[in-house]
Amino acid sequence: TMFAFSAQQWTDADLPLTYQFGFMSETSLSNLVIVSKSEIAFSSTTLPSGLESMAFQRNCTLDVFDNMNAFASEMRNVTVESVGADEKDRRLLELILGNTGSVDSTKNILSVVSTAL
Repeated sequence: TMFAFSAQQWTDADLPLTYQFGFMSETSLSNLVIVSKSEIAFSSTTLPSGLESMAFQRNCTLDVFDNMNAFASEMRNVTVESVGADEKDRRLLELILGNTGSVDSTKNILSVVSTAL
């Protein structure tokens, strides 16, 4: 499922602000970055399903940095339900074949595929 990430109404005197989007891995308890620090305050991506034992909840993260590298973080839960094995394989292949070659595209693929497997 495609999810839209958006960081709105963040302000700071030390401009420009940069934004980094990700989601939490339940297994490693680490933040898997899907969009590196950038001045672009929005993105969309495919997310892997959450664990059934956690009601398919996935913790999405936003880190907002100022030009002094001070930052604030925000986390929001979204529901990403599981699909059948064939559908999951099809979607993962679609994601891989859609790689644009950019660092963020590759990061996104690695984060999603490693969590989905």
